[in-house]
Amino acid sequence: LRQALLYCDQAEGDQLRVEVHDWLAQAYERKREYSMATAELDKALNRDPSHVSSLITRGQIHIQLKQLDQAETAFRRALAVETNHALALVRLGYCKLLASDHKEATRLFQRALEQRCGTVALPASVKGTARIYLALALMGQQDVQGALARLSEARKCHKNFASVCTTGKPNIVKGDCEGLVQQLRGIPDLDINLAQAWQLVHLMAKELESDLREPSPESTSPAKAELSSPARSPPRAADPPRAHPPSSARAPPSYSSAALALAVGLGQQPGLKADILKSPAFAAD
Repeated sequence: LRQALLYCDQAEGDQLRVEVHDWLAQAYERKREYSMATAELDKALNRDPSHVSSLITRGQIHIQLKQLDQAETAFRRALAVETNHALALVRLGYCKLLASDHKEATRLFQRALEQRCGTVALPASVKGTARIYLALALMGQQDVQGALARLSEARKCHKNFASVCTTGKPNIVKGDCEGLVQQLRGIPDLDINLAQAWQLVHLMAKELESDLREPSPESTSPAKAELSSPARSPPRAADPPRAHPPSSARAPPSYSSAALALAVGLGQQPGLKADILKSPAFAAD
């Protein structure tokens, strides 16, 4: 990217330079080199003070530095230029989520979901991120069922999150909750803190509980069962009766194993355990 700056001629004007400085700032932000990122943003915004992407990047850096007031100012400046910019709405909503203003965060995420995405600048994963954050905001308002619905929708348009979820539920039963938390935090296009990662694990455990209690219609359909089952020959009269295993051995796995695994994981994070367990959303149904 730095070499690209050398080839920005006058015919292309300053706009390409602004874009390159913003891209450099985003790269430095991902590497947590915030002073270098800020220097690049200063160059971009000196050339174009209303460059929306640079304003969003600046707000993101303030979030990483836990400077929520400055972050909100940057996002609102971006929205003053482009009122319905989906990513700016999502970032501002996340700012409100971090400040525990769940109702305002919910409103901003819902507004972001009304915007058009699916371009290089605004990929579909932006809406997936909005739905994940919306699930966390609803959880903060004790609306666990609403949070579960948003989480299910998020997997349809956020491929990286869907991939972690696919491999993650078995980990909950195995007790590897801490590993799942690290996988969630390692998703490159999803910014969440440690407590939010544990909340997502809790929601995934709730989903697992629901799946075990209520099998899908396809799996219980008599017609489908008849089609999928091999033809059976009638039992022979001479066959001795077969010994059946104890009912406990044949019972499907219960949610208690997932809940226990989650509790074990929380026990490994004593700083989070009290905060998450005291939340009304964490109470068992």
